[in-house]
Amino acid sequence: MAMADNNQPPTISYSQKKYDVFISFRGEDTRTNFTSHLHKALKDGGIQTYIDEYKLERGQVISKALLEAIEDSKISIVVFSKDYASSSWCLAELAHIIQCVERNTQIVVPVFYHVEPSDVRKQKGSYAEAFEKHDSCHDDATIRKWRDALTKAANHKGWHVSNSSNEAQVVHDIFDFVRKELRSISPSHHYSKLGFVGIEESIADVKKLLSNSVLIPFLAYLIDKNILLFNVYFGWHILIWFPYLCKSNLKGKLSSFPIFGKKVKMVSLVTHFVFI
Repeated sequence: MAMADNNQPPTISYSQKKYDVFISFRGEDTRTNFTSHLHKALKDGGIQTYIDEYKLERGQVISKALLEAIEDSKISIVVFSKDYASSSWCLAELAHIIQCVERNTQIVVPVFYHVEPSDVRKQKGSYAEAFEKHDSCHDDATIRKWRDALTKAANHKGWHVSNSSNEAQVVHDIFDFVRKELRSISPSHHYSKLGFVGIEESIADVKKLLSNSVLIPFLAYLIDKNILLFNVYFGWHILIWFPYLCKSNLKGKLSSFPIFGKKVKMVSLVTHFVFI
């Protein structure tokens, strides 16, 4: 396994999106092997993953729903296999992914599955053969867009899977990378995966409150003398006392309480310290 070099993407401000990961792949090449193993690892790890398991690639125009799924994902993993470029569907997916990357609304992670990164980047080998066929079926602007997308995607950091690679280890490494990236770009992702429903809205409410008042490191609210220490990170560490509800089955239930005359929604949490 090897990592391809690239410049690190700029700091990205992400709006709330439906999916954590979108997987772009050539179904005939990797649906029943590498991609299925990667999808299972992400899903089992609580990462919301979009995968088009039933896409029709022959003569079909990429659907609006699929384009929306790409836009609604934080990270796109592109599995470049031998015949990836032979699918106009895959190339259209990739071009849209790169558009999102260039708008700074998504991260792209390439996986070079039994292909050389340079073949993808420069459209050589099976990728050159694929474009010989595309040239006679598509206009010059579309061909340039697809070639440009391949080059740009292949310049990003990713994984190279060869015959000597331990695929199980590669899947594990990708999962770890995705998990760290999600925590970096969306700190509340960690809490939502623990079952703290509504945490993003709650953090936003606290941040808004603090931005409109003098920063107070400790906010206390007591319910039957049960207090929970909760650490929120907004570029600085703020210690906030949250109400603790005794019954664990109330975890994630929203409650409202006043702070300086304002109602702020908070999420009731379980009885242990949680840190981002």
